[in-house]
Amino acid sequence: MKIKSIQLHRSNEALELINSDVFVKQWRHLSTELPDHCRMQEAEMLCIWYRHYSVVFEPVIFTAFNVSNELVSFLGMVWDKKAQELRHAGHPQYHGWLAKPDYEIPFLREVFRLIRDQFPIQKLSWSVLSPGLSIDVLRSALSSGMNITYEETSSPMWNIKDPRRLKKLLKNKNIKTSFNKYKRRGNFRFEVIKEPEKLRKVLHIAKNQIDFRKEAINNVLPFKSDPIKIEFYCEQVTLPGTMLPFALWLDDQLLSFNMGVVSNNYFEGRVTSFDPSEFRNSPGTIMLIKLSEYLTENGFEIFDLSPGTSSYKDRFADSNVKLFKPTIHFSKTNFQKTLLKKRIIKGSRNLLIDKFGINITKTRKWETNLRELPNKLKGISLLKILKNISEGIGSSFNSSNLIHLDRSSIKPASLDLSRRVKIQNYEDLLKYSGTHPFLNRRGLLIDAMSKFAKGEILYSVADDENLFWYVWRKKVKGEIKMKNDSISIEEDGFLFYDFYQVKILKEQPINNISQIIPLLDLSDVEHIYFFEKNDFFKE
Repeated sequence: MKIKSIQLHRSNEALELINSDVFVKQWRHLSTELPDHCRMQEAEMLCIWYRHYSVVFEPVIFTAFNVSNELVSFLGMVWDKKAQELRHAGHPQYHGWLAKPDYEIPFLREVFRLIRDQFPIQKLSWSVLSPGLSIDVLRSALSSGMNITYEETSSPMWNIKDPRRLKKLLKNKNIKTSFNKYKRRGNFRFEVIKEPEKLRKVLHIAKNQIDFRKEAINNVLPFKSDPIKIEFYCEQVTLPGTMLPFALWLDDQLLSFNMGVVSNNYFEGRVTSFDPSEFRNSPGTIMLIKLSEYLTENGFEIFDLSPGTSSYKDRFADSNVKLFKPTIHFSKTNFQKTLLKKRIIKGSRNLLIDKFGINITKTRKWETNLRELPNKLKGISLLKILKNISEGIGSSFNSSNLIHLDRSSIKPASLDLSRRVKIQNYEDLLKYSGTHPFLNRRGLLIDAMSKFAKGEILYSVADDENLFWYVWRKKVKGEIKMKNDSISIEEDGFLFYDFYQVKILKEQPINNISQIIPLLDLSDVEHIYFFEKNDFFKE
């Protein structure tokens, strides 16, 4: 079948299209004829997004019409002028295009030609292709001088129409224990969020949970870096059949949040979070169970757990869909550099694993600190660097004096000061902006995730913008382990350690951990241990 015209629409011309009732009607009609194509390219998903984000990015839309003036292909993107990148429109978990099969390859071939000729870029990087789209189609659409590379991934799928896996999960001892713990602690409930105002309030909590985990894992801040995101989601939720948000509560504490894209009987998890301080009690797992119960009751059949491998996803999924993350290269030099980089990365990975036996999945914190060290050193005086290094070495290797106190021997501090101390307030760590060259914020968050997972308790003091200090507490029994050594203890109790002070409080200068102990809530503690001199860094 013949294409009459393939056009590139930019800026105001693109905005006129999405505000045209006639065009949007054609767009919707095309989507209904392509049930297996990219949900994120449908009008209901993109029109609102373009209206919100056109103040940041230049809208870029590609269309194709046949000889009957029928819309047969559509692709929505944006031009990021600051980064000089052509990006996907929307917040896609997947990305793709809408095109009737007979027009798909000629449409994409012309799209790639227009991109090469109209935009100053050497490559076009895509998110993961939607499950209904083919990498072979992209390959077939390349013109002379263009090349493609891609990464393989998969998306775990859960057939919730089959009740056996859910029943098995509900019988799991650890999951049952977590459910019962939450029920004993307070008003434990699952909520479907339908009103934009309610969603706005929930997202202002969930954004910190998401940024905390994403910065630790991926070194990105999805919400802090995008102030438009919350208002976009709040407007999107007003359109039925596009997104569903869910919250899991314990009294007023948001334990977990999940928001996904819906399409007929299909739910695709899109935005997820959980309270990091509750890591040990698996709130994210409990959310997925409650969510799957809701989806099953409301006629959904497939729960797409989203691309990527993770142990918690494997626990739920009963199948995996193979997916691709392609890059189109318009420059032969760029293509060859990419191939060389892939070979180097693969060779380095094999060397670390096979020759040295290094578990590269556990090196994230040190890798991050080393990579970001040059930026941390900028603007810091040599004297301060040497002082921090000497303190760090002293804390790590010098012999430390272990102090043992019982609660009755501690004189409480003033009530006003004690009230400022928060317990398990992970958000305070997001306020860390210290200049210690061996403690960047991402490393701090990675370490905190590990401590929360072990059930350790965080005490912290901060104001609206600044973290002043924090200290961790963990249960000790029989001995206190110190790297390659250990100290025997007669009474089981709690070790207070990893004391970090960023700014000294004006009303009470704090010079060591012993001055913090009287400020803490120790109602459930009898025996207290800490290292008086060396377990302390100060900015």
